[in-house]
Amino acid sequence: MADEAAVIQRRHCGDGLGDSSAVPARASRVPLDRPRRIAENIEFDLAGTPCEEVVAGALCHHPVGVQERFPRDQGLIDLGIQSYLGVPLRDSAGRVLGHLAVFDERPMPPQPKKLLIFRIFASRAAAELNRLRMEQMLQESELFGHEKGAFTGAIARRIGRFELAGGGTIFLDEVGELSLDIQAKLLRVLQEREFDRVGGRAPQPVDVRVIAATNRDLSGAVREKAFRDDLFYRLNVFPIELPPLRDRKEDIPLLAHYLLKKYAMQIGKPIDGISPETIERLQAYPWPGNIRELENVVERAVILADGRVLKIGAELLPVPSAPPKPVPEASAEDTSPSSLETVERSHILAVRKQAHWRIDGPDGAARVLELHPNTLRSRMKKLGISRRSHDISYRPRHVVSSSVLSGEFGLGLSTRHPMQLVG
Repeated sequence: MADEAAVIQRRHCGDGLGDSSAVPARASRVPLDRPRRIAENIEFDLAGTPCEEVVAGALCHHPVGVQERFPRDQGLIDLGIQSYLGVPLRDSAGRVLGHLAVFDERPMPPQPKKLLIFRIFASRAAAELNRLRMEQMLQESELFGHEKGAFTGAIARRIGRFELAGGGTIFLDEVGELSLDIQAKLLRVLQEREFDRVGGRAPQPVDVRVIAATNRDLSGAVREKAFRDDLFYRLNVFPIELPPLRDRKEDIPLLAHYLLKKYAMQIGKPIDGISPETIERLQAYPWPGNIRELENVVERAVILADGRVLKIGAELLPVPSAPPKPVPEASAEDTSPSSLETVERSHILAVRKQAHWRIDGPDGAARVLELHPNTLRSRMKKLGISRRSHDISYRPRHVVSSSVLSGEFGLGLSTRHPMQLVG
């Protein structure tokens, strides 16, 4: 092992979101090796580690002998670390957001040029962390409101959606896209019937009925640790599964005639009906965008129509692409534990190649496999599937200077708040 980088999350004891004086007690580090593969979380105490100095806001550089200076840090001994460099990450107000740490088995002598590059990278990482932090606070503010001065730009108290819906019903669309932090706060609302405004001190009681919707497979997201299991079971009281439009072909003529009447009246065109050929084409199409896509197609067809019967041709609704070729079944004699994983890997590879290595979009592999794009990415990562290793025509879109990535040390990142960033 030539170097070690780490993404570190700190468990801290402060009670304020911007409390730069809070003293972290524990940290969770995700090591990365040279190919930048993320390993399992490693939790450790910050006391007696070189990270403790950086958390306090100081640049920390130990060119050699870091184990001798911090004998209580068993992680340095286990990894054979000899040198350490850590830089705090600060926001525009100078508050410490986290820190960037570098570990190496070899000595790391002071080199002003590389230290400057490291500081620049730390500044960029801090800016990204601050953006993510603000984005999370804005999402939280939208749901739960905020107090005046809670964050930059909070010039007045704002009432959130839950408070506005008090005594009524709130509809949460795409609940599967909420961050784990927001999920925890939503769980508190459902269980305790109270919440805190951003920057607030006193809990706010709320009496509201929650209806949530998502197009993700939440049970799969729970298995992949992308969605809280306790929140899933709390929301899954009375589930209603709405099949996709492609599984309700008998509804397509009714919906098409309804939409035709709606848009013909809006646009002012006298259109009496839809041709049988168009109905067949509509029912043959897979509708990856469901009813929204059907509505857009009908509206566009009404705008372009020049007769009293609506006709939709291939220029408005392309012929659906052929499904991927099935992967040959494994033989009955093959009972090895990896056979199912091998079949899954082969199938994902076949679909990705057919989709020209696209994941998102109507023609992407995620749509064909009926998976959320993030779920597909997670499965590909677990199975070791990458375009770089399977497509000889692949060329990386972005080139990063090798002076940092292939130099004498690796890079890592830490945050005081539960979010991660890997460069």
